Amino acid sequence: MEQKMTFEEQEIMRNAYVFLKNHCCPPANSDEKAGDWWMQAAQELGTVCAAWNNHPLAIEVLIAVYNYIDQKAKKITEETDHV
Repeated sequence: MEQKMTFEEQEIMRNAYVFLKNHCCPPANSDEKAGDWWMQAAQELGTVCAAWNNHPLAIEVLIAVYNYIDQKAKKITEETDHV
């Protein structure tokens, strides 16, 4: 039996992809603009989740993407602070 994602699931995943694409290069946590960058990212994450009426898939996937970006920021911070 062929399994298919619903249109809603496809669009949520597309939105998560776009969110990652738009936030794939976070600043180092020590950067003076990091706070504003993260506030904007969090606001955009909330907007996407709200657009999907806080659909469980949207929340879970976007939080995972947000956490992944946070890990990238921590790595960038370690690399730049130790140079």
